[in-house]
Amino acid sequence: MPAGLAASGDDLWATDAALGTLLKIHDGSGVVTPPPPLVPPIWLFNGIAVGVRGDAYVTGDVDNVVYKIRRLD
Repeated sequence: MPAGLAASGDDLWATDAALGTLLKIHDGSGVVTPPPPLVPPIWLFNGIAVGVRGDAYVTGDVDNVVYKIRRLD
């Protein structure tokens, strides 16, 4: 149940509403990697954008907020 997608370099990041987390999909291989251990489980992800430095910005609809998750890559 991806709720949002963002490209970061050659990879793709997806917010997964069913799992409440972020997933990294590696370009070419299609291998899916779970997020780093410090990424909190957020059950109501909406969309995601990844900045040039690798930080992710994820919207959350329940609290009407934007979460910043540092350096995904």
